[in-house]
Amino acid sequence: MIVRFHTREPSYHIHREEYAMYKGFNKAFDDNKLLLLPYYARPYYPGEDTEWIFSVKTFQRPTVVPGGTKLAYFYPDIRSEPQPWLVDVLKDYDMLFVVDKQSINQFREKLPDIEVRQLKQGVEPILFKTAYPYGTKIKRNWIFAGSYYPGREEFAKVIGKRSDGVIFGNGWCEKDHTSWARVDIYNYELAAEIVKSVLTLNYNVYADVREAFSTRIYKTMVAGGVLFTNQMRGFDDIFKKGEHYIEYESLSEMEKVIDNVAEYYDIDELVRISRNAKEEVTKNHTYYHRGIELIKHLEEYK
Repeated sequence: MIVRFHTREPSYHIHREEYAMYKGFNKAFDDNKLLLLPYYARPYYPGEDTEWIFSVKTFQRPTVVPGGTKLAYFYPDIRSEPQPWLVDVLKDYDMLFVVDKQSINQFREKLPDIEVRQLKQGVEPILFKTAYPYGTKIKRNWIFAGSYYPGREEFAKVIGKRSDGVIFGNGWCEKDHTSWARVDIYNYELAAEIVKSVLTLNYNVYADVREAFSTRIYKTMVAGGVLFTNQMRGFDDIFKKGEHYIEYESLSEMEKVIDNVAEYYDIDELVRISRNAKEEVTKNHTYYHRGIELIKHLEEYK
């Protein structure tokens, strides 16, 4: 299984979501008498993030059975077709999992002999515990945590002129509208900032074409924040609007709500949404749950 790691020192990985993913998957496999073995591999070409490869082997305690099924799992870039170097790497795998439905056919065309399926992202709740619940120490109207990339220009213009929120992420400081943004933060630090904010913003650039949802969504919910997002294809199949999150149809509507949240939602309603979302993610969308889903796919594949 390939898991893409951000470029950081190895000692830092224990605090990163990719390590949490492996930990959750590993527990699910262990509970089902399966063994998940990690293997380190160097970056496949200059400038790319480090790759971690995982293979799966079934076993009956205490004897490990030789052989196994080799898996890959990652978040592909839908702006372009799978790159030749990646196709070459994956050609020896048995199964490939991608986070969005739209990438399945792309990879099936390039890798016709490999089983390609969807496996959504998740979260590790223990990394996003907070010292106090949402609604008790609010200090700002909104927060956005995520990197700047092409497609977020208009979003940047809207939030960049505001002084009632905060941005954490890479790339924003280099833009005129958002030069005041802060560097990325993670896990406990991020969770603490989320529950200090009335709304946690989400802006999905590929909302109309891609059924893949950022880990920011799961992090927001499990930390106890209130997700305020643009409309996303397929999102209502997983979460319920008004129960687990609130939604805006345009950036102008987003601004109006931020300007006067109390006019649209009272604090009791937001606290209810916060609690509902946290419960839903904790019960159904952790990496342990994704590990169980992965095992079901393996059973079908066999």
